[in-house]
Amino acid sequence: MSGPSYRASVVRRASGFSVIELMIALVLGLLLTMGALSIFLSGRAAFRTTEDLSRVQEAGRIAFELMARDVREAGGNHCASTIRLGNVVTERDNAFWTNWNNSLTGVNGSTAFATPAFGFGSAAGGRVSGTDGLEIHSTEDLGLYVTAPMTAKDSDLTVSAVPSDVKADDVLMVCDFRLASLFKATSVGANAIAHGTGGNCSTGFSRETALLCKDDAAIPDTSWHRYGASATVVRPHLVRWFIGNNDSGSKSLFRAVVDSKGIQSTPDEVAEGVSQMALTYLVNGRTDYQPAASIAAADWVKVKAARVVLTLESERKSGIGNESISRSVTAVLAMRNRNL
Repeated sequence: MSGPSYRASVVRRASGFSVIELMIALVLGLLLTMGALSIFLSGRAAFRTTEDLSRVQEAGRIAFELMARDVREAGGNHCASTIRLGNVVTERDNAFWTNWNNSLTGVNGSTAFATPAFGFGSAAGGRVSGTDGLEIHSTEDLGLYVTAPMTAKDSDLTVSAVPSDVKADDVLMVCDFRLASLFKATSVGANAIAHGTGGNCSTGFSRETALLCKDDAAIPDTSWHRYGASATVVRPHLVRWFIGNNDSGSKSLFRAVVDSKGIQSTPDEVAEGVSQMALTYLVNGRTDYQPAASIAAADWVKVKAARVVLTLESERKSGIGNESISRSVTAVLAMRNRNL
């Protein structure tokens, strides 16, 4: 009697799942997998969108921060922006840095940078046509200062250790709180800078700027300015901001520096994904901002602020409708060194 009962129990335990039960289990598992995959893909898309938006916002913040630093220093030297300026460099009438009062100037999207020339191009670092550009004159800190007073109008400037990138024929500026003088270094030693006639129209510095280089003999000996210890030696330069092509085939905001010899450096990519820059300027006495084309050449000395509108786009198409994330951001940059 016990034998058949035992075999029936074994058969029931070995029967397993039916085909229908297995199919239901597979369908439920597939639904769970699809749900998990959908959550994963949605989460990844949200992460990419958030990351790209953060990149766009960070690029805008960096761009405005660095541009603002240059604009604030426009027209400034390392002593004071209001002191008298004398220029004894021979080619002072046609060099790019001579018009010191035009410390901030702009060009519209169809105008190339003029002196030294820098036009539009398709190569990496080339300026993109249809985008505005900005030029800023200021001085470069060299960490140089006069260590002993001048004993004669034509005596060399005795200075602290001269940096290796300061060479003969560099245009430099020496200043204290009475006078700033632009001159060409005729020779450079470890601790001395000469300013002789090999590039300068006068061997001395003077506050008599109306006579300087025109009638030096009419300048009294007491009017020749002899710089004392702690006077600062800096180098004038020109900074350019523009939209250019980057290595990845997109557009970025670039910054280039023109040295005192008129040589432009290789442009530095400051912020990626900046596809457009529109600039307008506030001229003293006016209430609205004007584009560069509407500002007369004589009015650039009256510009006291620039309004910058940047259009930024993400590199990946992570926005709505599989489009790039695009933002337009605006900032007003005021000139700190212009007293009107």
